[in-house]
Amino acid sequence: MKRLTAFCIGLLAAGSLSAQSFVPDTLLYTYHLHGQTRKYECHFQSSDNGLRLNWRILRNGAWQTGSYTMTAAALQTGTALSLLQPEDRRHLTLPAHETFGILSAGALQALKSQQQFTYSGVTYRLEDTAEQALGRPLLHAVDEREGGELWVLDCPACPVIWKMRNNPLEINWTVSPYSVRTRQATAGDDLKSQLLQCPEKLGSIYYAYPTPSGQRTPEPEGYRPVYISHYGRHGSRYLTDDSRYTPSVQLFDSLSACQELTALGEDVHRRLQQVWADAEGHGGQLSAIGDRQHREIARRMFQSFPSVFEGETPVTAVVSTSQRCIMSMAAFCESLKEQNPRLQVTRWTGDRYMRYIHYSTPEVKFMESPQAPWYDDYLAFCRKHIRPERFLAQLFLHPERISRPDEVMMGLYWIAVDMQDTTPERTFFDLFTPEELFGIWQTINYRMYICNACAPAGQQAGPRSARSLLDDIVQKADAALQAEAPSVDLRFGHDTNLIRLLALMQVEGCAHRESNPDRYYLAWQDYRVSPMAANLQLIFYRDGKGHVLVKLLHNEEEAYLPLPDATAPYYDWKAVRRLFTQE
Repeated sequence: MKRLTAFCIGLLAAGSLSAQSFVPDTLLYTYHLHGQTRKYECHFQSSDNGLRLNWRILRNGAWQTGSYTMTAAALQTGTALSLLQPEDRRHLTLPAHETFGILSAGALQALKSQQQFTYSGVTYRLEDTAEQALGRPLLHAVDEREGGELWVLDCPACPVIWKMRNNPLEINWTVSPYSVRTRQATAGDDLKSQLLQCPEKLGSIYYAYPTPSGQRTPEPEGYRPVYISHYGRHGSRYLTDDSRYTPSVQLFDSLSACQELTALGEDVHRRLQQVWADAEGHGGQLSAIGDRQHREIARRMFQSFPSVFEGETPVTAVVSTSQRCIMSMAAFCESLKEQNPRLQVTRWTGDRYMRYIHYSTPEVKFMESPQAPWYDDYLAFCRKHIRPERFLAQLFLHPERISRPDEVMMGLYWIAVDMQDTTPERTFFDLFTPEELFGIWQTINYRMYICNACAPAGQQAGPRSARSLLDDIVQKADAALQAEAPSVDLRFGHDTNLIRLLALMQVEGCAHRESNPDRYYLAWQDYRVSPMAANLQLIFYRDGKGHVLVKLLHNEEEAYLPLPDATAPYYDWKAVRRLFTQE
């Protein structure tokens, strides 16, 4: 029983029949794992050598995905359940004797004809057929030795293990049909629940850079990294200008002098005085946290691809004229030089580079303006989701006298979310309910999505604005790959330019299209795409015959493109180049 009940999810068809003829092509698996609940969306499709299960789960605001392929032999005569745990981005073909989440046709037949079957060395005896699913009996079988129970769908083409109970390992699950409506509701509930537990993410593009998982797919045999192309957003910073602090500071100063603050309001006043003492004169500047982020990203890049940074490798850094970007570039390059002082690092900034490092077309500038066709709907969305009444009442003795209450709430919101980038030991999150934070974040995510990513209402203005940046990446890659020696191109800029670039490249998770504003937050999340110090790394590999592969790392996690490549996340550079240049 212990071997059988290792963590598993799954859905397959046995034999040559189409599983879609008998069950929905997508099922929801709800797991209860040692007191925790996990919901996996499982979709299956026929493949040349059997059946492939594609699974996904929403974790930390992003989809984790993978697949298991089962052979035709396993579907017919398999005798063991796979014990391999699902890992993000792993696509596996199981051995010929293993199934995943279902029984083989032979085991199902034994259960029906002999009233028992043996799988992974455990014998189960048929108990009853009292329950049904999808209009078919569920064969209730029991491991009499350890008490584990399972219910198997009586479907020769698809004997799904529909339910597991009393698992000695405390891993139990149930299966249910998964309609589009169910899928949307589950995704929304899961993401919202995760966000409410992590208010820092509700800080939008002020979300401090998350620690990467460090999980990487080994490079194909015979290939060696030879070139790195990079674009990085500046690191954590103070609010963009001192004027972002002063309205809140002055309001609380004046109301405190008039004794118009509640006890909590006076406490917030003291906190604001401390924040202003630190922030005054630092508006828009890189913080110590932002400096550290870029040093650590550079260190990990060096350690991950040491062969690219050997000897006197040329490293070219081009940076926006913004001071925070220049300081980010300096921290990054200094970190590289600390690890290899022989690196030949050159740095460039100036207006000529802003044509691609930090460029916005007239089209995208109009789309960002109040005259854009989407703007009135956006204002209505804000009125619905930004509700300052409760928020102000806790701070002010006469909240009805506060002019522009929305602006007061938003001013404190921006100060609150920036604390993670400057002085994380201070907090203002306690002033907001989780629902208030979630509502505010949705409005910010709404605007960022339309103006910079692939929301249909944005008419692709944002992605098109990144064309000059993507052209620079392609042209410099072509030039670098002509040389035999390794080289590195670094670029340092801003959040919107990286967002647009990722959308234009069609990087998975960065180019979804959603027309319903209430679902924008499910299609695209600004904190995930471009937190502080967000970055895109293109790692180029070459084999002994000169063939070139490229892998994308988004925030140091492997990223995927809409290309049919068996070696993903490593892609043929020629295919990627065609995608990027639309040739």
